[in-house]
Amino acid sequence: MLQSLPSIDQALNSPALAGFAAGRPREFFLLVVRRAVESLRRELAAGAKLALGPDGKLDPGLVAERVFAEERRLLAPSLV
Repeated sequence: MLQSLPSIDQALNSPALAGFAAGRPREFFLLVVRRAVESLRRELAAGAKLALGPDGKLDPGLVAERVFAEERRLLAPSLV
């Protein structure tokens, strides 16, 4: 199942994240994507069953959703 996880480079180049990257500093975008992919990797290693796309890889929408959630977690303290 871990082989179904996209690499950080694949996640960075995902069409699902193309709009997300626009207007954000590259370093911040890299941090957010790296943390999201590492989080998914930990879940898969722990035996979590995550949604797969038709190609047998993790659904790109799920990866994008995790990236958005990670951004919210990182920005939450600054929004208060």
